[in-house]
Amino acid sequence: MVTRGEIQPGTQVTVSVSDDGTGLQINAGQRSVPVASQPPRVLIVDDNRDLLLFVAGQLELEGWEILTAETAEQARELFAQRKPGTVLLDYLLGEDDGLRLGLQFQAQAPDTQVIIMTGGGLTQDELLLCADGSLPVLYKPFLTDEVLNLVRARYRRGLTLGAVSA
Repeated sequence: MVTRGEIQPGTQVTVSVSDDGTGLQINAGQRSVPVASQPPRVLIVDDNRDLLLFVAGQLELEGWEILTAETAEQARELFAQRKPGTVLLDYLLGEDDGLRLGLQFQAQAPDTQVIIMTGGGLTQDELLLCADGSLPVLYKPFLTDEVLNLVRARYRRGLTLGAVSA
């Protein structure tokens, strides 16, 4: 029989009916140690510095770790080094193709959520590529809540955060 004070906080406990049915049996297992979860790591890539800083500021208010890049080259470096779980990626990045870059990121890390941001201009074939690759398209101008809801939904669905915890 366990007496008060012998079970340490954080210990997993099971309670069952005793064999004779007249009382309860308390079994203390190993003490579990809570694991601190890492905040989602989000990479935002846009050559419009004002929009980039605005979106980054809004997402930081959520407590997420925010990485920013203004070029595809910077984005590739940050992606390789920091392994974000979500990438918000502008479709037009100067000379670079944001959609192709997003598909490269997904090929490198299939659990990464890539969201394409665009003011329009996607062809029907590109829209099909987005649909086939499960790349949501966020049309500019967008509301901050639209971005937040897309990123939150990824983590609420319980998708792996392995890329985020690195």
